[in-house]
Order: sequence, then structure tokens, then C-alpha cells
Amino acid sequence: MAESDAQATKPAAAGAGGETDSPQSRQGQGARRASWKPGNPLVLVTKNFLLRSVPPEKVGPWYVGWLQDPELMAFLNMEPRKDDTPEKALERMRRYVARADNRTNFHLGVFPKDRAQQIGFFSVDMDFRNGTAQTRVVIGEKDYWGKHVVRETRAAIIEFVFRTTNFVKVWGMTSSRNVPSVYNYKAQGFQNEGVMRQHIRTVDGDRIDVILFGLMRDEWTKRKEQGL
Repeated sequence: MAESDAQATKPAAAGAGGETDSPQSRQGQGARRASWKPGNPLVLVTKNFLLRSVPPEKVGPWYVGWLQDPELMAFLNMEPRKDDTPEKALERMRRYVARADNRTNFHLGVFPKDRAQQIGFFSVDMDFRNGTAQTRVVIGEKDYWGKHVVRETRAAIIEFVFRTTNFVKVWGMTSSRNVPSVYNYKAQGFQNEGVMRQHIRTVDGDRIDVILFGLMRDEWTKRKEQGL
């Protein structure tokens, strides 16, 4: 299951009214409050899953299988590339993962505690200028669809962001057709912050909306206090 639209872009670095202290000073605060240090691999643990930084050399052929799955790619509003060889697809994914520096961008593999095989991944972009973090997620192993994996694991990422920075918001976006993604955002307390009407074209030529979702720090704190 892909929880974020494939055409989502990295948060802009500039803008008015945001946090103005540097990534280095902000990350220093995080390093004092958590075991993670900027630039080092990140590991987060939930009840049932482990999230950890995946370096490019650890990106395996299972990524290729996910990229060639028509059902999964439909959630991303993409078609499997028919001209790809497994080798080309794997190299492309390794280049994508290589951009993660474990400072402002993370590529976190999702691993069940009861098995070693990776079942998906998160990308997290940290915008230190504006104090926001964008998440994207793909759960590639269909045996884990519909089992609350995204909400359990994204909760750990949200908690990490708010505990180790002074960020004010975690956000994401998805197409209006991605019903599981819309459901999961709402179930986790994210608010609909706007609709970009007919913003993208689907693989079959239709034009559909993109929905923006955001979760503020105080909203997250309130949900925790209420046990949600």
C-alpha cells in the first residue's frame, strides 16, 4: 500500500513565518534529548515493528518487485516501467535512497519484529527553515495491507520529529483516489488542509485531486493525552 502520492515534492526550504534557527542547532537539541545523532543511522521501535535507516547498498531486489507490481504502483499513480531490467530498476532505487543523509532526509525501512525481511519504507523530509516534516510511505508486502502498519509506524516517526526538534507540523499528501491513504491520515488525526483540484493526471488519463493533510504538534500532544 502506498500512502503518499508519487508526485509529491520535497518541502520548500524558504518561506515566511517559519523556524529560523539552523538545522545544526535544532539537531543539536534533538541529539541531547535522544540517542540519535545527526548523520547517524536512525532506529525507531514500535510494538510490532522496527524502522531503521537503509543505506543504498542494502536496497535489495524486493524493491524491484514492488516497483513492478501494478496494484501497488496504481496507488502511486504510476505504471511499472516496461523498459526496465531488474538491474536498472535496482540501480535507480539505490540512487533514490542515496539522497538520504540522516540529517534532513531519512529513508527508513519497515521491518516486522518477528521476521528479518523488509516490508516497506518511509521517506521523511525535514524542513528546518519552516519547522515542518513531510512523510511518504510504501508498504510493499501485501500480506501487511489493512493491518494498521502505517499508523503504528508513522506514529513513531511523528513522535521522533516532535521530540527531537521544535517542529510545529508533520504533513503529507495523497491523491483523492488513494482511499486507504485518506483513511489512515484521518484516523491518525491529520486534518485536511486543502485540495488541489484536478492537480494530477492518472495513468488512464483522468484528472484527479490531490489532498494535503497536516498534524500540528499540539494536536498530537492532545491525542496522546486522550490515549488515541
